[in-house]
Amino acid sequence: MPPTDPKEITVQLSRHGLRCTRQRVALYEALACDASHPTAERLHECVRDEHTGVSLATVYNTLEVFCRHGLARKLSSPSTGGAGAGAARFDADVSNHVHVRDADGAVHDLSDDVSQQLLDRLPANTIAGIERDMGVTIDQVHIELIAK
Repeated sequence: MPPTDPKEITVQLSRHGLRCTRQRVALYEALACDASHPTAERLHECVRDEHTGVSLATVYNTLEVFCRHGLARKLSSPSTGGAGAGAARFDADVSNHVHVRDADGAVHDLSDDVSQQLLDRLPANTIAGIERDMGVTIDQVHIELIAK
């Protein structure tokens, strides 16, 4: 689980080579505490009252930095569909786990035990074949199930 304590967040940001600004700490804390896999707009709403100097552009830029440095995962959304379609969502839990996306675009984590059961059933030879065919090394697995 990602840290939610500001002191732990500061350590985490430093460990990933990032300056620990108050905006970054506030945004990471809001992201780590929000199990709904929020959009950038939702995170902006969460932090703007307490940190009035945080613009929506800062939120987007900071989330992209978090993703590049392995502190968050961007969950792109289909451009058609329900009310939440098209808006990327973000997750501070970068461990291998499974998401379920509702028809309205909401994203939920599958329970840890069921998620692990699914991930454990991925054949190692299939992953090795993908690595060989694509000339890559698979570092993480992200599975998203889409509900009607």
